[in-house]
Amino acid sequence: MKRVINKIRRHVLIMLSCLLIPPALITLINRGEPFVDNFHAFARENVAGTVDLSLLSHRMIAFDENHAVISKSGASFAYGNTHLFFQSVAKNVHQRI
Repeated sequence: MKRVINKIRRHVLIMLSCLLIPPALITLINRGEPFVDNFHAFARENVAGTVDLSLLSHRMIAFDENHAVISKSGASFAYGNTHLFFQSVAKNVHQRI
């Protein structure tokens, strides 16, 4: 019985290692720089926008605005930034195809 329990423990440890080590290595190698640079690229823009409920992200922002999670001006900037992001993605993807 002890052999079975030890085998199960070893398998669980190997599975956890396989799940945790690769993301940790990627974080150490990249140090998060590409994500941080891309994430903050549009946060610097001060673009106000209007809601477009056909977009899931705008519906999520509208939900937050309706439930007083963010202010009306914050929601406006979020709409503008997401719209700017989608325009940039569309332009860059079409250029690479």
